[in-house]
Amino acid sequence: MEEEKRAKEDDNKKEEGEEKADDGAAADEKVAEVKDAEMKADDAKDDEPEETEPPKVELSEEEKKLNFLQHSVPDLTSTVMNQFMSKFSLPAKSEGFDQVKFEWQGEKASAEYLTERLQDMKTLARLESLQPGKEFTEKLSQWKTSIEEWNGQQRDFQAKQQTAKKDKKEGEEDAEEEEVKGCDIFSVENVSDVGGGEPLFANFQPEDWKLFELRYEMYLLCHGFKKDVEDDAHPGIHETLLVYYYGKYFKKQINAKNYGKDTNKEMLELVKDTMAVDDKSMVVCLKGEDLATPEIFLKLTEETRRERQRRIDAGDETARLKFTPMLYKPQPAPQGEGGDHSDNQHHGHHRNWHGGKGGKGWGKSGGYRPYGKGWGK
Repeated sequence: MEEEKRAKEDDNKKEEGEEKADDGAAADEKVAEVKDAEMKADDAKDDEPEETEPPKVELSEEEKKLNFLQHSVPDLTSTVMNQFMSKFSLPAKSEGFDQVKFEWQGEKASAEYLTERLQDMKTLARLESLQPGKEFTEKLSQWKTSIEEWNGQQRDFQAKQQTAKKDKKEGEEDAEEEEVKGCDIFSVENVSDVGGGEPLFANFQPEDWKLFELRYEMYLLCHGFKKDVEDDAHPGIHETLLVYYYGKYFKKQINAKNYGKDTNKEMLELVKDTMAVDDKSMVVCLKGEDLATPEIFLKLTEETRRERQRRIDAGDETARLKFTPMLYKPQPAPQGEGGDHSDNQHHGHHRNWHGGKGGKGWGKSGGYRPYGKGWGK
């Protein structure tokens, strides 16, 4: 009986142990489930974006002024834009519209924007379709005739001077050895004869003829361009386009380096009584377009020649001009009439100068001729 009782007690203890083991396993399982749920919750929190304020965008002053998106590819090519931009305008009721609305800016502000925008574009636009007009062509032809006549008159006068010196008897002294001051330049009525058959330009050296040429050609170019462009609002020729339009109008090149200068502005300072470059880098002519003949430019050239000679005689070597030999070899403009011209072709008509003060002038081969026969064809 005791053995049965003990066996039953052992069975009961065994069952209790198994029950406790099952309860412990269940508890461990539940703890594991709780931990797993907590880990998943933590992971979910990590995946959630942090709640931060969006970055503030700050525009520059230039960006604030822009009303239109700037595209990398333009709607029109530069050639087409430059050709037709002078015809751009705002729509108006007079064109048949029932109503014209200005959503972003009023009509006045829009008109001001368009005007300002067109002016900026015109300043640096190369007008490739532009051609010299009839008035410019006629004045250029007259200029060529005048320069040839004046140059011939200088040669004739200098030849007479040489003959007179040879005819003097041995031992005969010159009437006057000292240099005589010239006449009042701007009171001269006939530049071909200021007295005794002497032309006002009798003492012109090759550099004087080139400065005379620079004055008058720039005068013709500026006024001819303004008339031919047929746009009263066009600002004129920008310094960076001076070489391009010079080639288009005169069919030859111009290079500031040949004048001993680094820039077009410095080159034009050689003729500052006629030309200038303003604070907006626009080429400006200081003489009105109503001049009938180029004589005023000849007088200005003689005035500066005398002043330069006076300074040189006084020992001021900085007054000497430093023109290169290439300046006296006119070069045709490249195919396309304009652009930045390089010194790679040397054509035209070059005349040898037997120079210096009181020299004989241009040699037997002919006088100073900036435009040879058939030039520019």
